[in-house]
This record gives sequence, C-alpha cells and structure tokens, in this order.
Amino acid sequence: MWICPRCHTENRDADTACEACGAARAAGRFASPPQRPQQRISRPAQPPRVTAPSPVQETAEAPAAPARGGYQAPEFRASKPRRRRAPLLTLSRWVGGILCLALPALTLLLAWRQRQTLFSALTPLLLGPDAPAWQGWTAFGVLALTGALLSLLPGLWTLLLARRTQKE
Repeated sequence: MWICPRCHTENRDADTACEACGAARAAGRFASPPQRPQQRISRPAQPPRVTAPSPVQETAEAPAAPARGGYQAPEFRASKPRRRRAPLLTLSRWVGGILCLALPALTLLLAWRQRQTLFSALTPLLLGPDAPAWQGWTAFGVLALTGALLSLLPGLWTLLLARRTQKE
C-alpha cells in the first residue's frame, strides 16, 4: 500500500496513480511501483482505468496515463492567472503612496517656511536663552525630521491595511 501525498488515500502497490484524485505516484526509491518481468506472451493492451472526478477537482485537468515502465513525467503547470484586484484596494494603495510622499514633504516645507518663527520660539524653550545658534539649529532640524517621520505614519497605515485586506 502507498499513501497519496495529495489526498492521503491508501492505494494498491501496483497502482501508478491515486484512485481518488488521480495524482501520479512519485517515482523514487520507496515510492516506485514494483517492476514486473517482461512476458513473452503478448496480451492486448488494457485501456487505462477511468475514475469519477471528485467535486473538488472538477476544474482540474485529468492526469495522463503513465508510461509503459510505470514512470509518469512530473506535471508542469502554467503560471497562475493573475487575479483581478479590487478597485478599492488599488485606490487605497495609491492614496497610501501619495500620503507617504506628500505629508512628509508638506511638513518639511512648513518647517522651512516658518523656520524663523519656530526657531525663535523653540530655542529658548528647549536650550535656554543663552544657547549658541548652532545648537538651536540642530535641535530645530531634529524636531523637523521627527515631524516629517510622524507625518509618514498615515500613509504607511493605509498601505498596511490595503495589503492586509488583499491577503484575506
């Protein structure tokens, strides 16, 4: 007896394909069918057994009959057809991408346009009134970069939700 790797049905050792699903028996050391000695008496060839397809495999193509030696070539399947994406998922990906680009750019543009006002308000608050200018500009740059990274989050969340919805 051998067990089909696809549907886990027990089959006879002489069978080269599964009786239930039609999957070919793997050709290997322990999975190959026993070889019968050649007989001199010629017998008429028997037609291959036809089994009723299971409801799960109605759309699948039936496997070809095994070759004379009992070995069947492995099945090669064409690449899977591309599924048509839902338009809402495509839209959410585009929106997420635009948000990932636009929001940090707008945050940095706002920080640059209002740099003098923000610098004069933040430097005494963070570093004290007698801090050197280079420390103030460094702190302002770190805060602007932090704001840009935080403004990236809505776009990343949108992309993450679109990807998660696509897998389900």
